[in-house]
Amino acid sequence: MPPCPARRDQIPIAAAEVVGLLSALEPHSRIPQALARLGQALGAGQVALFERAAQGEGFEAGCVWSEPGLEPPPPRLESDHPWLEPLAQGQILLPQAPAWVLGIPVMLEGRLWAFLALAFGQQEASWSEEEATPLRLVASLVAEATRRQRLEQALQQSEARHGELTLLSSVLRALATNLEPQPVFRQVVEAVSESLGGALTSLYLLEGRELVLRHQVGYHQWFERMPLEMGVIGRAARSGEAQLVRDPSADPDFLDPIGGVVSAMAIPVRIAGEVGGVLAVESLSEVFSHADLERLQNVAAPLGLVLERARLFQSLRESETRYRSLFEGMPIGLYRTSLDGYFLDGNPALVQMLGFENLEELRQHNAGSFYSAPQTRPAQLERYLRGGVQITETQLVRRDGRRLWVQEVTQLIRDEEGKPLYFEGSLQDISERKAYQAQVERLAYYDPLTALPNRFLLQERAEQALARARRNQQSVILAYLDLDRFKEINDTLGHKVGDELLRLVADRIRNLSREADTQARLGGDEFALLLCDTDEHGAMQVVRRLLEALKQPFVVGGETVHVRASIGLAAYPRDGENLDALTRAADVAMYQAKAEGGGFRFYNPAQNRYTRQRLSTLQGLRRALGQGELLLHYQPVLDLKTQTLRRMEALVRWQDPERGMVPPNEFVPLAEESGIIQELDLFVLEQALREAHTHGLEFSLNLSARNFHDPHFVELAARLLQQYPLGRGRLWLEITETALMLEREKAIYNLQALRNLGTRIALDDFGMGYSSLAYLKHLPVDLLKLDKQFVAGIGNPRDEAILHSMISLGHSLGLEVLAEGVESPSQLAWLRAAGCDLAQGYYIGMPSPSGGGGFAFTTPLAPEP
Repeated sequence: MPPCPARRDQIPIAAAEVVGLLSALEPHSRIPQALARLGQALGAGQVALFERAAQGEGFEAGCVWSEPGLEPPPPRLESDHPWLEPLAQGQILLPQAPAWVLGIPVMLEGRLWAFLALAFGQQEASWSEEEATPLRLVASLVAEATRRQRLEQALQQSEARHGELTLLSSVLRALATNLEPQPVFRQVVEAVSESLGGALTSLYLLEGRELVLRHQVGYHQWFERMPLEMGVIGRAARSGEAQLVRDPSADPDFLDPIGGVVSAMAIPVRIAGEVGGVLAVESLSEVFSHADLERLQNVAAPLGLVLERARLFQSLRESETRYRSLFEGMPIGLYRTSLDGYFLDGNPALVQMLGFENLEELRQHNAGSFYSAPQTRPAQLERYLRGGVQITETQLVRRDGRRLWVQEVTQLIRDEEGKPLYFEGSLQDISERKAYQAQVERLAYYDPLTALPNRFLLQERAEQALARARRNQQSVILAYLDLDRFKEINDTLGHKVGDELLRLVADRIRNLSREADTQARLGGDEFALLLCDTDEHGAMQVVRRLLEALKQPFVVGGETVHVRASIGLAAYPRDGENLDALTRAADVAMYQAKAEGGGFRFYNPAQNRYTRQRLSTLQGLRRALGQGELLLHYQPVLDLKTQTLRRMEALVRWQDPERGMVPPNEFVPLAEESGIIQELDLFVLEQALREAHTHGLEFSLNLSARNFHDPHFVELAARLLQQYPLGRGRLWLEITETALMLEREKAIYNLQALRNLGTRIALDDFGMGYSSLAYLKHLPVDLLKLDKQFVAGIGNPRDEAILHSMISLGHSLGLEVLAEGVESPSQLAWLRAAGCDLAQGYYIGMPSPSGGGGFAFTTPLAPEP
């Protein structure tokens, strides 16, 4: 059916409004408003976002907007629902009887992830696929905003739970690692204060009818003793209930010895079911919530154990009975053994730690039988017999065969005459700490993506291998491997596929290497092999097998990927006597192999000419900056509305007296690496300002990311603009999207500083980076410059839809839009029809030098009508 003219006008307006709503800093808060606006503008009775169900193969309705009086949409669609067949193929579901529903699919990695459903009455249900296509972007934005909302909610819940577990872990750790009560009180109070952002925290114990302070953090004045009838703390002790004070001025019991407290909590701490103390927290800045109160109540239970243990500890010195109570209640293993190692006594924690049901079973075993390395036990006992407290970390084997790491504290007990009686000590399970240490070590020495050793571990093993080679007069070979065209694969198939490919390559390298060798990932697509106890012939056999293995195709994410590699080899001691020298030599050899089409090459000193060539180019560039060998060419920018020359882009060129015209891609990246890009950018700016007085047009030039983030460069640019004054708005500075993503706050500040100088800002290569729409709307820019890759897609309906959306997005943000890379009249005609403001490219005009009378462009500025 033909499109509805009125609705056809409403579609881009509604889509732009929804894009604007969902480009906010918190787009998920605007989802209901966006759905309502979309439904009202398009005449839909209901709008709903269906997402893939968490369980099963169906889809569930998430966000829903509906006109009053209408029944809600079905909460779930099973996988065999007729709507899902066209949507799963990425096709738009057009309205038809009896449901009259328009469905817009949202695809992710070739799979239906979600879809936007709009329900119409029969009179409004005449839709065509052409009409509905602009809604694909809207559906994607709504789905992404919903997904982000759920992720943020899950993150908040996870962070809250993590904070609670961290605090509880600190309390339990204090309980498990200290016998003295006062250090435990101190650790618990400090952990509570830290978990609540440095809140004022104190712990009072009940002694008769008074509360006595045991430890506090943050106060400069406090109550050492407090009658039970006094204050909110006393009220918590009397009632046995937790107290939350959100407005101290409204609580008649609240005492404020320091002033300025805005909120407080008091949690009774119970010992054997009776109140034995109060944990109190006060804040000078934030009002506590019920969640904070609940978190503190969770701490009170183990803190009660601390208080109970404190009583037991005091009684230990008075009687053996109290000592037994403490012995039985300790969460760490306590033991007493005979001099020959048989258990005389042990607490329940020890019995459980070693995997037994009761102490009698444990007494039938010698303590030495639980050590994973029993051969070390005799030497250990000798140390114990020498006296003193011995602290060791060792691995034990439980009765069920499970291994655990413990910290053992042991001492020899003697009688009054000095005769040895028995050993006593404690065992604390430190398996979790050991596992964490192992993880830290792995992160420090192994690449997390491929599990291969990293540079640091390669350095250590290389030092060991080279030391052996010196002693034994042997050879060591270092091989550097780099994947050819990996960036192309990464850009084409995505980083997820690229990462999986690197893992598979690492597996093949690992499987084909010898046990004595070290394989490492150095970063990106670079790997290294340290080949020990071999010569050049043996090394060639290894790398040939490796290259042959890498020729076999990889299947990644359903794609068949072919890769090639270039390998450079350097030999000790011929090419270097340490890893740094071998690395430089292997790197040079690898690049020589890459330049010759892949394969492998041994280092040849003659290859250093490539390094010398880069140095020569750099030296020549420094000379060119001072001797007038650099010049500017200008490429025209066409105003598509007026068909006139609007401005020109200044492009630097190098006319070397010996080499001729040097391509920019040979010297501009080198200027970036060497740090002379500031001199180069300042030359282009000054030369363009000088020549601006001869043509009177607007002009633009590129600004490197390095200079953009250098505040000193802004000062130098300001001086040049004072020396060569222009009218405001004639100078445009082009800055890439990627440059703005680094140090965002600083980027916005520098942009504003440049605009204050009278310049205007163009966001170059837009769409090729990773900036969000929410961030884009805050940038003080005047123009979006679309990358030529998007223009090259004109003729493909999908690419045209993306390009049209980007133009609309720029206009909705109040920005002009320039498309670069125009190379045909059909591309130019499409851009003009799509409402693009400006265009640039070889079809419009090739870059050409400036002359005294203006510019001589090689092609007309506009196509024939």
